[in-house]
Amino acid sequence: MVFMPDECSRFVVLLGKISTGAQNDLEKVTKMTYAQVAVYGFSDKAGLLSFPRTHYAFEMTMPYSSTTGAIIDSEVREWVGKAYDRTVQLIEEHKEHVAQIAELLLEKDILHQEDLVRVLGERPFKSSEPTNYDRFN
Repeated sequence: MVFMPDECSRFVVLLGKISTGAQNDLEKVTKMTYAQVAVYGFSDKAGLLSFPRTHYAFEMTMPYSSTTGAIIDSEVREWVGKAYDRTVQLIEEHKEHVAQIAELLLEKDILHQEDLVRVLGERPFKSSEPTNYDRFN
């Protein structure tokens, strides 16, 4: 869940509480997770079914039962909760680095790979494929 680190960082490093700035991130995470569960069939509990959202304003029914809807809702809530918990755990484990990066962002606005390497060090593994950064340098 790519949108989780922003809010989790604010929670762990800066404020110790959830902020209203998370609304847009949570909306995106929720939509992506619903798509994974209800559209792409990634959930074992919901099954290998696809219920794409329609864009018809007059359509008031869902193409599945209330029981299936409850399963989908439960899965989405569980997945987002687990992603949030894991993100908080990672940020707490690397709190010092997160704080250093936050300070650097206040100074520079935009960070480049060399800025991150200065704070985090070299990556502990090397990709067998060249990265986009490698390709353009």
